[in-house]
Amino acid sequence: MIITFVNASVVKIDKSLVKESIKSEQNKKFLEGIMSACKNFGLLICVEGVEREEELALVRELRCDYVQGLGCLIWK
Repeated sequence: MIITFVNASVVKIDKSLVKESIKSEQNKKFLEGIMSACKNFGLLICVEGVEREEELALVRELRCDYVQGLGCLIWK
């Protein structure tokens, strides 16, 4: 198997990963791993679909670069 790197600067994380990470520590660790790998490659991270305070608190804790929620980009 050959793995190639796609030339990208931002990785967008689906809202379902964040919602499931609120419910389960295992899912949170999975999300942390994805975000850590992105950071190791120098990629920015945008999480979509953040609609609740607990979701925003989680992505802030995980040091997400951009948060998209309620139809707007809300922070860098």
